[in-house]
This record gives sequence, structure tokens and C-alpha cells, in this order.
Amino acid sequence: MLFLLSLPTLALWGPRAAHAIPNATNVISDPNFEQGSTTCSQVPQQCPVGWDFETCEGVSNAVVTLDSSQWTDGGSSGKVSTGPITSTGCFPGDYSNRAVGFSQFRAKLIGGLGYNFTTLTDDPAALSFWFQLQPYDTATGMAAFEVRIFGAEGLAELDYVFNADPSVGAFQNNTSTHSLLFTGYQYGTWYHFSRNLRADWMTPMGPANAPLNLDHNFTLVQFQGFATKSGSTIKSETFWIDDIRAYQGSGPIPSDKYYTFFSFTDITGNNADSIVKWTLENATGAPVQYTVATPPSVTLTPGPYYVSVYYQTINPISLILTQEVHLNQSSLIPLPLYNTDSIVPGGIIALNSFVTSLQVNPVDNTTKIISIQGTPATNYAMIVKVPIKPVIIQANGQTLTLGTDWTYDNALSIARMSFTTNNSGRENVTILFQNPTLIPSLSFLDATGARVDSIITFAILDSKGKAVSYNPGSALSMGTYYVEAYYEGFRIYRNNLSNLSCSTCKITLEMSPLDSSGTNYLALNSTATAILPTEFSSTRLSFSITGQGPYLIIFKVPKRPLFVEEDGIRTPNWVYDNTTNTVAIQAARQGTFLVALEQNSPDISLYVITGVSLVVGAATVLAAWVLIRKRQGRVSPTMIPKPQPRTPR
Repeated sequence: MLFLLSLPTLALWGPRAAHAIPNATNVISDPNFEQGSTTCSQVPQQCPVGWDFETCEGVSNAVVTLDSSQWTDGGSSGKVSTGPITSTGCFPGDYSNRAVGFSQFRAKLIGGLGYNFTTLTDDPAALSFWFQLQPYDTATGMAAFEVRIFGAEGLAELDYVFNADPSVGAFQNNTSTHSLLFTGYQYGTWYHFSRNLRADWMTPMGPANAPLNLDHNFTLVQFQGFATKSGSTIKSETFWIDDIRAYQGSGPIPSDKYYTFFSFTDITGNNADSIVKWTLENATGAPVQYTVATPPSVTLTPGPYYVSVYYQTINPISLILTQEVHLNQSSLIPLPLYNTDSIVPGGIIALNSFVTSLQVNPVDNTTKIISIQGTPATNYAMIVKVPIKPVIIQANGQTLTLGTDWTYDNALSIARMSFTTNNSGRENVTILFQNPTLIPSLSFLDATGARVDSIITFAILDSKGKAVSYNPGSALSMGTYYVEAYYEGFRIYRNNLSNLSCSTCKITLEMSPLDSSGTNYLALNSTATAILPTEFSSTRLSFSITGQGPYLIIFKVPKRPLFVEEDGIRTPNWVYDNTTNTVAIQAARQGTFLVALEQNSPDISLYVITGVSLVVGAATVLAAWVLIRKRQGRVSPTMIPKPQPRTPR
């Protein structure tokens, strides 16, 4: 059984003269939390005027605030964050094993002397309030929310209990305290609760089947959030309350009616009423028929109302904002609408949430890039006014799927899409209105089919020689583009990107291995019919090339050559890079080549290939590669350094 602890600041009232009010009047002081705040009497916090707060019952970290982001009436609500249980109590003692605690948020009654329960208004809504619940930890859930009606604590008390967890214990139901339990309230939703307080007080309950004592006046209403600890499991909650009413006096309860008035603006402050449509919903999400007019239509009953705003048509996929509206006042609601003439004249880009910045880069008439800086790793829905149906839409270079990631509305000429920003909050959405050139995924092979991605570099260049970012699958703007590959800084491959009719391309380079290490290669910048290495040792390198030429021949050597021979004659058409130990030979035609590294060296070659003989030395095998294939196109030999190339993925 749960034993409810004493309130340290609440005296016990005996019978006294009660106020008598002939007409039904709400006796709660500041029921809508619109009178500001003042210092709480028991804790160093700010309490709403007409209210008090206490945290001594095992919740020393509990906090009370006025919340201007949540309300049902006026502009704010009362919010209590109970927090986890603490080893504290209202009186000296050992609370180290405390398992249950509760926050105490008390409403003061007008007049201060209280009201006899028999004089309370006899009506099903004599006691009413709005409330909303959120668990302290969604993984464990809440403990309980309670509303306590005091004649005198423990002597004459009525409790309304909501969503009570078993860890709180059993609520009393005896001759002096009656408890009514209610369950099934969902988190994050406003609920309106109303009861006939007079009838509940006078209803026989408990083991004696008797009503509560009428010798004590109605003096206090207290809202409590519970906190519990069972082993390592902590349960607690935050609650919001608003529009609290407790009526005293005869006669009907006043029937309040409200109005709301709102208009919309785009991101620059221009009126947007004509380009959006809206619906109004109540706390349960049910639509409310309402017309915004001047003078306003005063037809709304109390409670929270939400306006849902749609771009051009009322459809869930066109929803851009849902926001609570204020009652009995006018509101100017900004919308995430961005004007742009860069896609269509007078066009609009609508998002479902505000972003830090949005810019449109019209690359050309067929390609538009929308650059967005938003919240990191956040999903956005975007609606764009377009001239025609796009061919492709990409987000950060990734092609979105038509029908899933984006759709087109022919009647409205709008494209709808969704995307998730990266970890920096950036997103570049590319809209293409004709089939573009997409960057393929590239990998590179030598003449034997082995991958050489790790020892070459490459770049994609536009017609002016400017490198573009390598992002496979991303679209390129209109123009001519080339793929170039480099071995040790020398260009050995160049091809028009439009010639690669593949999304995943394997490009074979004129590279033939000199040994089995996978690092030593003969590389050419033009197609050869055959490449035949005949010797590769520490003293010399010899090979022959068959084909039309001309050629730029690149290979690595352990040191600077003494000389180079072409068809038995020394040639000056070679260079040596001391940094990379690379030799590049310029040859006008096919031929045989000798690269001498030492003069008259007695060293034995590592391997020599002569005719059909194969000599193996020191466990190293030399293989011969003869390449006979046809390939279109040929590029003149050039010794050009790489223009910021990329290594393949």
C-alpha cells in the first residue's frame, strides 16, 4: 500500500464558514497561467502566480516552468518535470532506500477560506482541466500522474490517478480517502478531463461504502507527478496542465466560445495565403469546420487547435507545417516557402521544415541544383514548381527512385521528393530535365586483367581541362568530358566520357607487368599490338613494342640509366625523374629498346627471354605478355603531369 506523506506547508482545516457564490464561478486562481510568475514559497524557483511548488518528497531535482510552446488556452501552460527519485524527504531522516517520491504543484483558490463541498456546482464539468504526459525515460515509461482534492490531507481527500504503474504501490480507498484510477492515456497528446467533483466527493466508496467527510471545506487542488525506483529501473514523467476549472455556485457552467485568426507568409515575409491551403484540427486530430474571417467567427469551444498547411493542394504528401494556433488573438505564421525564378518564373520551393539556407544554382536550361543547409541527418520533404516532368532527380549525387523517392504531379506541375541531409546538414538536390551524362564507377586493369587501381591515378576533366568531382552516379552538366589515367604522373590514357557506355566501367590500360611483384610495369600511352619484355635485371632492361606508334613509354628503374638505345642506336628522347625513379621514352614508332643501368656489368640477369627459352634465376620468373587486340582511337604521346587526379574507388 502506498502511504501518502504529509504536506509540510498545508495546515488541517476544521469546519469554518465557507464562501457562497450564487452563480457558477471558477475558483482556481490563474487557471490559464497568463499572469506571469513569482518566487515559489518553498523552493528557489519561479512559480506561476496563484500557484506553489514543492520538491521535498524525494524529487529534489523537479522543476516547474511556464511553457509558451504548449498551451490549450492563452499563450502558455504549466509544466512540471518531476525527474528521477532522490534520497530526500520533507523532514529529517534516512531516505537512502526511498522507492517512491512525488512533485507537488498546488493551485490556490480564490478567497483562501475554501468552499463547502455541498456548494460546488453540480455539473459533469464542475472540475475540468487539460493535461499532457511524457515519460522521463521512454524505455521505462512513467510512474503516475495524480490530482488530489483536499478537504484535509488524509482526513478528507479525493484522488484522481492517471496511468499508475505498479511500482507506485496501491492507492488508498478507505473512509477518509477515496481514489479513482484512470488508464490508457497516450504520451504527447492533450487530453481534457472533467468530473462532477461534488458528486464524486459525496459518492459512497471504500470499505464503509460512505461518502467523504463534509466537515472540511474544499481548500486545495494539487497536481502530482510520481517518481519510482525498482532496482535500477527509474520511472518518472513530465506533465503539462492548462485551463484548470473548479466551479462553485448554482446555475449552469458558462459556455465559453473562442475565435482564432491567422495568415501566412513565405520566408521573406510576403503574404502566402493564396498559394497554400489549410485545415484546422482539435486535440484528437479531428477536423474542425472553421472560417477565418473579419470580424472573426467566435465558434470554437475551449481546447488546443492545430492548423495544418499544405502547398497548393490538401494532400498528406503536400503537408509543409502543422502548428498550434492561439485562441482569441491573431497570428502571423511563417512557412518554409522559398521564392525562386531560377527554375520557373515566380516559382516556389516548399519544405516541410525550415532550413538555414536554400540557394538555386541554374547550371543551364536542363540542370538545376538546389543547395540546402539544414539540420544534420534530418529527413526533409520538398516540393518544387517545375516547367516539365524531370528526367532524373539526385540528392548528393545519388539518383532518387521515381515513384518512391520522388513523384511528379502533372496537373500542378510540381515535383515532390524526400531526402536525408548528411552529417553536416548539407544537401545538393539536382533536377535534370533531359537525359544527362552520369559519372560511371571506374576501375582500371593491366593487360593481364589484374587491377592496377592502387598504382595509377585518374581524373575526369571538362572541355577546359578543369577536373570535376568524382562521384559515381552523379550527373554532369551539359558539355564534353574526358577520363584520363596517369602512371607516375604521366598520362597513359584519355577517352571521351561519352564513349564509355557503362555505369560500372573496367578500363584496360596499356600496362604490362615486368615481374610478378605487381608494382613494376611497362606503360604506354597508345595501343600496341604486342609488348615483349626480354630482360629485366638490376643492370639492364630490354623490350620490344609492335604497333603503329608513336608511343610514350613509362617504367620504373632502381637508378638513373647510363643510356637508352632504340633499335640498337642510342637515343636522347628520354627523361628520368629522380624523385620517382621513373623513365619516360618518347618513340615515334615500334621498335626494340635497351635501357643500360651499368656499364659492362658482370651481373647475371635476373631473367632473360630469348626466342622460346626461359631462364630462371634466384627463384624469380619472367613472363612474356604478347598483346594482340584492336582498339579505336589513339592519343599523341604527351608528357603531362596529372591535374589533381583521383584514385579509383
